[in-house]
Amino acid sequence: MKTTLLAVILFLFQTVFFSGSVRAKEYSLETLEKEALKFAQSYTAKSNLPPKPQKADLLRRAADIMAAERQCAAAIPLYRQAALFSGKPDAELWLAVARANSCAKDWPQASQSGLLASRAADNGKLRAAALSLTGAALEKRTTSYKNWTPAAIDLYERLNMLESSTANAEKLARLRIKQAEDKKLLIQTYTADTETGHPRLCIGVNDVLINPDQAHYGDYVRISPSLNASFFVEYKKLCIGGASYGTTYEVTLR
Repeated sequence: MKTTLLAVILFLFQTVFFSGSVRAKEYSLETLEKEALKFAQSYTAKSNLPPKPQKADLLRRAADIMAAERQCAAAIPLYRQAALFSGKPDAELWLAVARANSCAKDWPQASQSGLLASRAADNGKLRAAALSLTGAALEKRTTSYKNWTPAAIDLYERLNMLESSTANAEKLARLRIKQAEDKKLLIQTYTADTETGHPRLCIGVNDVLINPDQAHYGDYVRISPSLNASFFVEYKKLCIGGASYGTTYEVTLR
């Protein structure tokens, strides 16, 4: 007869909630910078093509008109052509591209061009606008699988250094709370392991656990009926030895 595991999951290390989700991969500002450099190449003219400022200006005006009419998808290629004919995009052009991509809900390109605008800006007002837009785009890029919150926090912190505001302070506070929530250890599986000859109650989590000699797991686990528990860690799995066959156990983690 196999051991049955009945687990009532409450808290582990005061930060665990039962969940079937996997922690999203985190992305830093360094990753965005690499993306932005690659993105910028598509907006940079080849060295053998001479700049045509008048044509660039006409294309830029046409793109601005389309963007103002919320025809953002049509404005984006016009901005690109304007950049190619100008020879080198400036901060205002990068910001216009970022706004058009935000309007089109292309959050990756909005964040990439927004970062380029912040890097090219020669005044605080323009840089602040670019940082704010880029941070917002990164929040939109964040999904259950990809977490851009660390990069967004970095940008909002830089924005706060340029111009402190209640709105930005609230954004930072909200994202810092989210970041703390994202780092919580999540319970993913709980099973009865009977393959070793000595039944064990095993709990799988979403991160690597420290060895039992570094943490007193008995302080965080309550088992009913009680048993002389021994704890084993296997990468992302905590197993509790000492169980008996034919017994239903209720395990509470806190």
